Amino acid sequence: MTAHELNTFPAAMWALQSILGLECMPQSLRLAPYIPSGSAHIPVTEYPEYTSLVRAGIVEESGDVHAAVSDWLTVVSRPDLEVQLVIRRPGLIEGTVRESVTVICRMECWLVGISRSPGDPDEVAREIGFTGDPDTLPPEWVDRIRVFPIGAISDPARQTEAITDVLVAELGQFESADIDGVNLRLDTFLHASGTAAGDQETFSAMLASQGVSGRVVSVLSEVMSLDRSALAVVSARQVWAGSTPEERALRRTVSVADCTLGRVSMSQSLAQDGTWWLSVWPGHSSTVRADLAELVGEVITAPARTH
Repeated sequence: MTAHELNTFPAAMWALQSILGLECMPQSLRLAPYIPSGSAHIPVTEYPEYTSLVRAGIVEESGDVHAAVSDWLTVVSRPDLEVQLVIRRPGLIEGTVRESVTVICRMECWLVGISRSPGDPDEVAREIGFTGDPDTLPPEWVDRIRVFPIGAISDPARQTEAITDVLVAELGQFESADIDGVNLRLDTFLHASGTAAGDQETFSAMLASQGVSGRVVSVLSEVMSLDRSALAVVSARQVWAGSTPEERALRRTVSVADCTLGRVSMSQSLAQDGTWWLSVWPGHSSTVRADLAELVGEVITAPARTH
């Protein structure tokens, strides 16, 4: 642990939740919930994860969680707004993918990020002295959790800017695709990608019939291939007590895809007649930032529903 962030692993997060009495974390992180009634039979101090937290300085010898970590996790567990970034990349083994998730949580004016990313089983095996096959270690011990404070910001515009900065940093830099921008009906794209899943020729023909240029079709075909592209999807939601996930979620998303032909930014918009459109544009850094800022700003300024 440093003064600027917490680095640990999923199983240790459960121990922290137990000590702090925090039952839930953002669902997309796939962390086990802490259920007090089902955990009291074994003191948390007897778990090996607890020992690792003490050794890392996250939990003090007195049994108290470091004050900064306690504050950060309180924000993460009780947000009124979440902005989620999921990045899918080709896996190390053919036919597999690797996924990392970052969730930026806001509670009133406080902003804290938390991420889960694949770890190295060989490295973990060496750290814990495991002599078996490292690939048999569970993700709860191998994956990496990072918690990092972003700041205390009251102004909505500055909140939007700070969150966008984090998203842009997580995406990194990549050369933009050499294409002309295009707008196509979202239902047309979804129909093509669903009907022609895995059939590049049919997928290309369906998009070409809608007037999409060959260059754009080539890029979108690469994006659909899990082994030839990386895809990041940004979504956002407000968190209102008593509301359903459908009511909380912002229907729009922004996707950023990297492939051998370059980076593209794909965003959605709703026309006055109720038609959803998908915009596909070269992924210049300014375009990506503008698309992300628009999405984040929309959810930040949206009025919370009252029940």
